[in-house]
Amino acid sequence: MRPILDLLMVSREKLAFIVDSTAAPVAALIPVSSWAGFEINQINRQLQVIIENNNGVAPEGLTNNAFALYLDSIPYRFYPILMIVFMFFLIISKREFGPMLTAERKVRVFERLDGGDGAFKGSAELKDVNMPEKDTPARAYNMLIPLLVLIFLLLWVLVQTGIESAGPGASFADIFKSADSYSALLLSTMGASIISLFFYMFQYKHNGSIVLPPFKQIICHSNPFKRKNENATDVESASGESEEVVDGPKAVLSPSHAIDAWLHGVGVLFPAIIVLTLAWAAGDVMTDIGADRVFSQAITSGSLDPYYLPTVTFILSMLLAVCLGSSWGVMIIMYSLVLVPAWESTEDAKLFSAVIGAILSGATAGDHISYISDTSVLSAMASQTDLTKHVVTQAPYALTVSLCATLCGFLPVGLGGYSAPVGILVGSAACILFIFALGVPVICKSGRFDPFVELYLKVFKSSSLEQLKKDTVYYAE
Repeated sequence: MRPILDLLMVSREKLAFIVDSTAAPVAALIPVSSWAGFEINQINRQLQVIIENNNGVAPEGLTNNAFALYLDSIPYRFYPILMIVFMFFLIISKREFGPMLTAERKVRVFERLDGGDGAFKGSAELKDVNMPEKDTPARAYNMLIPLLVLIFLLLWVLVQTGIESAGPGASFADIFKSADSYSALLLSTMGASIISLFFYMFQYKHNGSIVLPPFKQIICHSNPFKRKNENATDVESASGESEEVVDGPKAVLSPSHAIDAWLHGVGVLFPAIIVLTLAWAAGDVMTDIGADRVFSQAITSGSLDPYYLPTVTFILSMLLAVCLGSSWGVMIIMYSLVLVPAWESTEDAKLFSAVIGAILSGATAGDHISYISDTSVLSAMASQTDLTKHVVTQAPYALTVSLCATLCGFLPVGLGGYSAPVGILVGSAACILFIFALGVPVICKSGRFDPFVELYLKVFKSSSLEQLKKDTVYYAE
């Protein structure tokens, strides 16, 4: 996307926003994702505590299936849903506001094809260690087949585990709700990795084409401990290291290269694993020192109206995500602190689902305005955007959607004003209203900025913004 959007004169800040807005929000709404497996595991831990407190049986009105609770909470995930709606209407309306408007105008007015001032100018870029070699022929099926294998294995394990739990003759909905998503994600990703390895290992390339190698060549290249063969010579690479060059056909992806790619993937994920481990520890520490009991006492004593709980939970999760920088870490902490007292104070299944949705929504919203968020960092790296400019341009949009999610979603739905689907419609309408009330066309004949920037220019003089306004008028003419 980056080269294409550069040619279309789209700023790197806008690209990073699109990437970030279609990452966590989309993953938060898909039941067959790693996010789903992680959330279901956290929900199940608290569900077991509720069942244990109720003499080992599920309370009346509350299912004992964590996956069913996860599905029930999806309509209450107002922030991810509204962020996707907000981004879509921003694109089709061609309007922007805040720092994003300035970034887009600088690229469009001066017809820059390098991504603008937000393009990352440093020397450290996302390392493309998994890029194919230059002589590897581009084949769409090499991407599609492993992806289809992953989807097939995921659905197959979900169905099998669902049938085992729900029993024969159960409906499709019951099978899906009873499925073990954690096992499905674990087994499907492992199986897809192994199948993909063999799929690439037994494809051979030569002179830019896929060829059928002789049997002897297959045996040689299929041995992960024997990297050199009779057709190979050692040459010095650009980095000064010795590497093997095969004159004849060679595997599209050798076992040794596959292991290197796997180890690099582990290295990329290792910091996130450390954050999650520390978050688990923090959650356990808070439980041990009685933080969950403090929440429970505040909720059950009447000092906090339980029907405001979704709103309060969303705001707390958002603030915690800004500081912690990990939505998964926030979920670990907030699920352990809030879910049990939320049920014990109301015994309302709908309100309980709203609290689950509020935790995820707040974690995602906080990620979008945090400088240390893993999703913000990765989005900036992938789009080669300056991290500071990415967060500064995205923050007004995230705060706008958070305001709509709070005032049109969590607050009225928690108070029983209307249902979650109505909340989504009202929140979407509010987002669209904000876009047209605050947003300004990137190129307009007046050259004006959004109301907040215009107010800023009246109080504080900015020669660069005034000049950009004049340049926009000249370009529009």
